[in-house]
Amino acid sequence: MSLEQAEHAYDEDDFATALPLYEKLAEEGEPHAQYRLGYMYSHAEGVAQDFARSVAYYRQAADTGHAIAAYCLAALFAQGRGVPQDYGEALKWYRQSADAGDEDAQFQVGGMYARGESVEQDFEAARQWWLKAADQGQCTAMLYLGHLYANGDGVERSAAQALGWYMQAWEADHEQAEELLLDLLPQVKEEAEAGSADAQFWYGYVQYAGFHEPEEAAPWLARAVEGQHPAAARLLGYMLEHGEGVPQDVERAASLYRLGAEGGDALAQHNLAASYAAGDGVEVDVDQAIAWYRRAAEQGHFGSQQPLAELLAQRSQNRADACEAVQRLMTVAAASPDEEFTLLGGHGQWAAKIGDGGQTVGLSGVTLDQLTMSEEPLAYEPVDPTMLASSEEMASADDLYTEACEAMENGHAEEAIALFTRALELDPDDVTYSERGFAWSGRGEFRKAIADYDQAIQLGEQISPYLASRGWCYEQLGEYRQALDDYNRAIEADVQNALAYNNRAWILATCPDDSLRDGPAAIEDARTSCELNDWEDAGDLDTLAAAYAEAGDFEQAIQWITKALEMASQDDAQDLQTKLELYRHGKPFRVSAPT
Repeated sequence: MSLEQAEHAYDEDDFATALPLYEKLAEEGEPHAQYRLGYMYSHAEGVAQDFARSVAYYRQAADTGHAIAAYCLAALFAQGRGVPQDYGEALKWYRQSADAGDEDAQFQVGGMYARGESVEQDFEAARQWWLKAADQGQCTAMLYLGHLYANGDGVERSAAQALGWYMQAWEADHEQAEELLLDLLPQVKEEAEAGSADAQFWYGYVQYAGFHEPEEAAPWLARAVEGQHPAAARLLGYMLEHGEGVPQDVERAASLYRLGAEGGDALAQHNLAASYAAGDGVEVDVDQAIAWYRRAAEQGHFGSQQPLAELLAQRSQNRADACEAVQRLMTVAAASPDEEFTLLGGHGQWAAKIGDGGQTVGLSGVTLDQLTMSEEPLAYEPVDPTMLASSEEMASADDLYTEACEAMENGHAEEAIALFTRALELDPDDVTYSERGFAWSGRGEFRKAIADYDQAIQLGEQISPYLASRGWCYEQLGEYRQALDDYNRAIEADVQNALAYNNRAWILATCPDDSLRDGPAAIEDARTSCELNDWEDAGDLDTLAAAYAEAGDFEQAIQWITKALEMASQDDAQDLQTKLELYRHGKPFRVSAPT
């Protein structure tokens, strides 16, 4: 008996097998088993719903430091389920989870300070907690930070700062953010016209990243650069480097990257380092590249760690270079425990292979005792040729692909796209095209995403996911017939593609083009998607509700949107609640055609 066996049964929804395994493990003090039992009793998975037992199991796990269990226990105290409602206890357990790094708990702690629940109302404390959550991508925290600046709660009222946070929430797919942003945009434009560099930057950024109008963005960013705005310098530099909305000028781009880098913008520092490493707009200068990558990494820009490690290893002017290179790559490896990383030092004079999440390091050409922060030169030994071969291979497309995926996970879409592009130059394969397409679509550059999905479809064998993704891009552009065609082809290629069924149903149920809507067909597709996902996806249930509403069966629509609300995250709840009100008034939901 093992936790792995219990988890496997649970993942297969075999609760009858999982339950006794978890119970035995919980008796032996296994925290994750205790957490799972708490969740099963809370959500009636294989057992009758019993919040009191859920509280007991969550508490056992939380007492050992299990962050998710602490979060769930806090939620039950906040809701008064299984225990009397107690905001003090809720805050205690949310804090424990938040201190362990859980972004949702950090958001909740911020909310309790903002509302003054069991503590004195403190908007600054709320802001600090929401900043921590937002740094980890918690989009509702971004939205609430926007509210603070819009209302002047604990901070100086700033429409530009509010717009910035609403924009970040929009980019993170918070459904309420776009409307709030659009309402605030005219005021920010007025402030930009009055000379506020912050307003000029954010207004330009929204034009660029939100509305995909680089030509409109460029003059506003240029005005912000005149005001020495670091982020504006970095973004305008990127546009100049890639010829987006302005004539391509890599020398001017590098100059702007320097302005942003000297102003403390970590991504500008990264981009300037990349310019020095590649000789784009400046002379190649490895020392400058290392210095700027290091400054970016020290500010928390994770994407700078690996190129910094590679350049330090390449330079290898002393033992300190080699030591720092290995340490930096160990940091990268820690974030990808299933990957293996290889460094090539000097001119093939040494190599290091790092795996197991940075826990194992294999060296060839140098010995471990030389990895010290010393200015002494390295003493080289013969290098294992197999390690060199591995290093040369990994430094190509695979390495770039891995780094690009890490950049995506850390919210650095621009960097990811550049790395995917380099990987494709070395090895044009369908998976990398698809991932770059996903990155483009995340930035709202749907035409570029479609072009990449075209390539993935041509190169790939299992093309159903690529067709569904391309269909979604057409859908965002309002080209619903092309989207339906792709969803049809995706389903023909794989009748188990739940996403394609769901997306096709969504168009058939909610499309603004009357000629394309078909309620009964939407219901059939939506039910198929629900069945393929075992009726456990709130988005599927949302689509099914919309399909019934289109067919005029509002009783069923209300039933399914209510079930979706029970399963939905906090970020999605408001949108679903709005739809519920529509259905209660006998009105179907319609998407708005893109402008």
